[in-house]
Amino acid sequence: MNKYNTTIKNISFYSDGLRINAWLHLPESENNGDKMPAVIGSHGFLSDGTSGKMIALAKGLNEKGIAFLRLDHRGCGESEGNFAEVTSLEGRCQDIISGISILRSHPRLNGRFGIFGSSMGGSTAISAFGKINAKAIVTLAAPVRGSSIIRRPDDPNPHNLTEDFYETGLKFDISDNLSSLRNCLVFHGEEDQVVPCSNANEIIISANDPKKIILFKSGDHRITNEEHQKVLINEAVEWFVSHL
Repeated sequence: MNKYNTTIKNISFYSDGLRINAWLHLPESENNGDKMPAVIGSHGFLSDGTSGKMIALAKGLNEKGIAFLRLDHRGCGESEGNFAEVTSLEGRCQDIISGISILRSHPRLNGRFGIFGSSMGGSTAISAFGKINAKAIVTLAAPVRGSSIIRRPDDPNPHNLTEDFYETGLKFDISDNLSSLRNCLVFHGEEDQVVPCSNANEIIISANDPKKIILFKSGDHRITNEEHQKVLINEAVEWFVSHL
């Protein structure tokens, strides 16, 4: 039985002068003097902190006594900034760094942090891993290079993004960061039509032990299969429990 109740607090902090909206999921144990580790989550390109994966992961981690911070990256959800003007891998990485600075000062946290990222959030997590001295990382469908992302004419374009944006906002290469990863769990759908599965193989080959890769047979980019979703959350929770 879960011995933790959870408090979800809506908070905000500043990153490069932009107000970032976030939610801290904090377990409350019988002894509130206990300190715990925390995981910070980075959502996908067109997503935000209300992602179902983020909420499910927060719940699973809280049940194990681990806090979780999910945020709206700059220009997304309720955070400040015009999406087309402020979105970049570097900007989102700074959002994570700024979020971690808030967690470092929290009296209930012990200073051990993990990071989770989905799609571009996975790229952000890899980029931020060394900068925040994370102890463990879990990625889902993370592109190593912006150029590996497959775009189609009928892709959603809610922010009326131009070709110029894609030449700048999605121009990144994090291959040099892969060799610094450790305690790394990588998920990817084998039939991902947005970010090819070859990205997952490149990440896991370069990462240090301990590391693990889980490929979902017939899995798509968003992992819409419910059984795959359950595996994703359960395995990610156990990974963070083991390495934090």
